[in-house]
Amino acid sequence: MVEKTCAACDCDLDANSIKVKIGGKSVEVCCVECARKLKEAHASAAAPGEGRDMDGDRMAASAHDEQPQIARPSAALLTGVMVIGFYLSAMTPARADASASVMTSTQMSSKMSDQSPTVFAVAKDSDSGPLFSYDLLVTPGFQVFKEKIISGRITDSMTDKTHTEGAQSSPIRRSVQTASGRISYTEQGVGPVALFVHGVLLNGHLWRHQLAHLSDIRRCIAVDLLAHGDTEIAPDQDVSVTANANMLKEFLDALKIEQVDLVGNDSGGGIAQIFAASYPERVRSLTLTDCDAHDNWPPEPFKPFLAMAAAGGLRGTLDAMLADKSIYRSPQALGPAYEHPERLTDDSIEKYLRPLVRSEQRTRDLQRFLAAFDNKHTLAVEARLKTLKAPTLIVWGTDDVYFDVKWSRWLADTIPGARRRVEFEGARIFFPEERWAEFNKELRAHWQAAHREAR
Repeated sequence: MVEKTCAACDCDLDANSIKVKIGGKSVEVCCVECARKLKEAHASAAAPGEGRDMDGDRMAASAHDEQPQIARPSAALLTGVMVIGFYLSAMTPARADASASVMTSTQMSSKMSDQSPTVFAVAKDSDSGPLFSYDLLVTPGFQVFKEKIISGRITDSMTDKTHTEGAQSSPIRRSVQTASGRISYTEQGVGPVALFVHGVLLNGHLWRHQLAHLSDIRRCIAVDLLAHGDTEIAPDQDVSVTANANMLKEFLDALKIEQVDLVGNDSGGGIAQIFAASYPERVRSLTLTDCDAHDNWPPEPFKPFLAMAAAGGLRGTLDAMLADKSIYRSPQALGPAYEHPERLTDDSIEKYLRPLVRSEQRTRDLQRFLAAFDNKHTLAVEARLKTLKAPTLIVWGTDDVYFDVKWSRWLADTIPGARRRVEFEGARIFFPEERWAEFNKELRAHWQAAHREAR
């Protein structure tokens, strides 16, 4: 069953939804006010074809900002189990897929024009779904916020300010220099900052649906960790989870951001705990999903991968997964991390893995990151974690082969600020991109509750 959302505000639609004709197409909205806004926006809009390339899929925020291309749907299916040598063949097989709803979005990405405040709207499904292009414009009045360049570091003039505009921005790729290296990140939206932290082998692309659909209430920032994504570091830079937590502080300092709503997944969840325990004053709220905690990591099913990397097979394995994306999706590789691995597009796999083989140093940096896996880092902050008062949401997939749901209960019992624990039946570790609509709904409610509590 496909969940329908309002074409204007992205809230869930019910039986009282309203159908509106916009540019010859019929869209659904939740109320008369949303219908009015869409009609006004369309009436005052500039030509909707501006700012797109030949395929109509790419949006550019400015001539100086790198804009990621919207992932195209992939028709590739797994045709068989692909095995990467001796090591990957030892990895734990995936559990049987549980049934799940396919979430659909009519949330809009936008292209900002230097001459006009109007924005062309594109809506897309999850990675496996179709791309829809609507002849409508989001509410005009989007302000252009100029960048400031301070000591060679790019910052944003809306740093950590309260959101006052109804319109949305486009995702923008940036980087900032810190003592740990030049940290790459993607941001979207304005308002209080929400910082999203990914796990091993991934990068900020994991959080694309959060950036796209929560940017109306937050300045959403997805950072690339040390040894991941487009972040650039020195060959001798410490890349442990504690070093990554310290990097997050340097990163926020460089951008002059005081507090964040912190969200972590997998290794990023362990890093988020270390950061929150070490710098509690910087955390407005905390959200943890399936992740490292206490002494539960590295997880047993991932140890064959660590052994393969230690034996020198990392580059060959990454190259194999890039050459044949079905290997990445297979039960012997990353398939067990997904509820529906066949729905993950080739484009997303490219975005995750290609930066890791861009140079020999980048692959070595990842190998050092893997070699530094040691639960002594989370154990070292446990006493401070037990004093953390930040409002905390814990969301867990019940079918995760890496981190059992019992660890969600452990975190809820350990963190005094824990307010709510949620289980997503049948979900696996990377549910922030598979079950993003459900997860985003929990994040919205959590942030709103934390705000009320702080008043």
